Amino acid sequence: MSSGSYIVGGIFLWIFGNTFLQFYNSFHSPRCPQGSSISTCYRPLFELDEDVDVFVYLTSKSSVEWWTPSGVQELREVLFLNASVKYGREMGAIPVTVPLSHEKLRGVRRNESTLFAHCYLVRSGARLADDISALAIHNVPKDGPRAGIISDNVLHTSAQLTKRLPQVRKARRNLLSNATRADANGSKGEADDDDRTEKDEPPVIVNVPFTSWAISVYPDAALVWASSSLVLSTFLQPTIYYAVLRHCVLTLLMPWLLQ
Repeated sequence: MSSGSYIVGGIFLWIFGNTFLQFYNSFHSPRCPQGSSISTCYRPLFELDEDVDVFVYLTSKSSVEWWTPSGVQELREVLFLNASVKYGREMGAIPVTVPLSHEKLRGVRRNESTLFAHCYLVRSGARLADDISALAIHNVPKDGPRAGIISDNVLHTSAQLTKRLPQVRKARRNLLSNATRADANGSKGEADDDDRTEKDEPPVIVNVPFTSWAISVYPDAALVWASSSLVLSTFLQPTIYYAVLRHCVLTLLMPWLLQ
């Protein structure tokens, strides 16, 4: 091997090693040295097996100021879970019911909003309202306390439980016209056939130029394939053939499918 190959290989190894070291320093959490102050080291907010009260509230709003007294008062309208557990231990099975019939959560049932859960871990013996009120006198960032730490007694976290489902466009049936058509034809089966024909999108028959062939084209499926080929061709080596193909797809085929 030439000296140039050794130099390139050395540069590659240096870049790889430097990147690996940066990732390691970013995610590695070293142990706290003995004799260091508590403020310089990360530590759990609660001790193992310590009694902790769990409060879980539900809401359909994505932005709730959970660190303010007004925000907590709003969340308390829909209580989902209130239990006392041992910190660091698994919780047993607790039967719960999601109150979707509540006035504040009706939008979730109608697929108009999503469902969010806000969980507070409160040290046993402390009161959530007192720590929230004490926090209100301090300068808190606009998006809430860092890492959800309200005080030495309260920890907060939140999660999105559901998501809005896409609105599906369904074919509508005109029962009056179907009944009239059935009476005119004297057969219910013919009306069902007509209704089935209206729901199913028929293909477009296209005659191939200069031949006697005829092919069936489904516009929706063909539009997906045309868009995919247009995107994938951007990663190919640019040539005159691919340029002509992309131009024909973009200016002729896709406008015809969209009409």
